Amino acid sequence: MSTFKHFLIDRIRAKFPVWIYTFTRDGVTSRFTAAAEDFTYSGDTYTATPGLHHGRIKISGELSDNGVDVHFPLGSTFAEDFLARRGTVQSTLVIRQGWANDPGKNFNQRFSGRFVGARINNLTAALRYETAGTLLRQGVDAGIIQQPCRHVLYSQGVGRCNAVRATFTKTETVTAIDGDTVTVTGAASEAADYYSGGILKYGAAERWILKHDGGQLLLEESLPALDDAFAGSGSESVDLSAGCPLTRTACNDRFANIVNFGGFPFIADNPFHRSVF
Repeated sequence: MSTFKHFLIDRIRAKFPVWIYTFTRDGVTSRFTAAAEDFTYSGDTYTATPGLHHGRIKISGELSDNGVDVHFPLGSTFAEDFLARRGTVQSTLVIRQGWANDPGKNFNQRFSGRFVGARINNLTAALRYETAGTLLRQGVDAGIIQQPCRHVLYSQGVGRCNAVRATFTKTETVTAIDGDTVTVTGAASEAADYYSGGILKYGAAERWILKHDGGQLLLEESLPALDDAFAGSGSESVDLSAGCPLTRTACNDRFANIVNFGGFPFIADNPFHRSVF
């Protein structure tokens, strides 16, 4: 019996196709469905996402062209995070297809692959996944050859800093504010520049700490919410996260994180100088 005849019979039986998508990214699993309502399968809930769809699933003998584009509507926080995070994104996808009103909820796996890229296409965020045979096509971050560490402090994931911010964060009390300079009790107990390059957090707002000297912290700019609250109370609590000078010594002694150090401290200042050769 032809596929078209099967389709007609299924429609008559009120069995409509349901597509479910299981994404795993940086160890976190997210589940979506193209159905009109949230769908439960095998105890897991798949969130209905209007506009979610995928293109043709291509599986052939040409490994370099095996994959599928999954389209999310622009405005999807999940998909737009892929667009923002160029380079190494560790993500896998499993697509299954079943039928609504099927008492057994039998779903067949139609695709399994890994993320290789994202782009905007026809007012959608298109996430490209390809089979394992196309692993070498996955985007990776370029390793910048420089003496200081190249990682963003507290960034998490493969090839990143991976220092745990909470481990190096203390709650302290603000006792004075003068423009972009904040005086914090407890900051003076740390060596000068311990918080330089770190973060001051008040509520949901954060500011980079440009300079730490004694109890004074110079912020990248003032924090209006803190200024207003302090004007009324004369004392406010903030969270201070240690900074990093991006040196091998600080990575090892301050953070015990030398295994993730992203610099090349032993290269010459000028590798093209004749004395190097």
